[in-house]
Amino acid sequence: AGLAAVGVVAGLAALAFPDARPVLFALAGTGLFAAVLTVYLAPGRFVAADVGGAAYDAHASSVEALVDELGLSARRVYVPTPDGPEPARLFVPQHADYALPAAADLGPLFVVTDDPGERGVSLHPTGGPLLQELRRTLSGPLPDDSGPLADRLADGAVEAFELAERATPEVGDERVTVGVAGGAFGDVTRVDHPVASLLGVGLAVGLGRPVAVEAAGADDDRVDVLVTGRWFPDGD
Repeated sequence: AGLAAVGVVAGLAALAFPDARPVLFALAGTGLFAAVLTVYLAPGRFVAADVGGAAYDAHASSVEALVDELGLSARRVYVPTPDGPEPARLFVPQHADYALPAAADLGPLFVVTDDPGERGVSLHPTGGPLLQELRRTLSGPLPDDSGPLADRLADGAVEAFELAERATPEVGDERVTVGVAGGAFGDVTRVDHPVASLLGVGLAVGLGRPVAVEAAGADDDRVDVLVTGRWFPDGD
């Protein structure tokens, strides 16, 4: 509206001031063109960061209460579910020394198998819908190599979803560590934070392996949190 108003005022002024007419007409055209371009390029709906943060806070508080009530471990494992309705599930094992259940056993909330090490809860990760939206923006398939995959996920977190101001990935031996700065939804170390969840789900789906994700504060002025995803070797 502001750009359109500038264009209209400049156009009217050009009629009143012949000496400055070329400059004013140029300004009018620029303002009106920019207004039209903004209407077509801007997203149809804006959601303030504090609104999204409040929605995530409710989710995180519920999951944290569930974990505390059941006495579950601090492990967070994103398991790909290629045959399921969603790309991956978040498995929170009961014990720190755990075994991964089969993907088919991750459908219900409570995972109870004959192996006590496989027991825990299976949750819908916030990164599942985010990854599906990110894949719609890609010109090709999701990379299946850890380096390009980590770059694409970090770019998606910053550029596509504006979940953080910066996300810098570093690829190591069967792991990816992303330095995150300026998280939009508060503390990135909280359970299933969208940044960490997108990384975990994206790595799990792209590599076709379960990925354990940890987030911790960084001793670095350039980043706030280090989010590390470690994937399980083939056959484990």
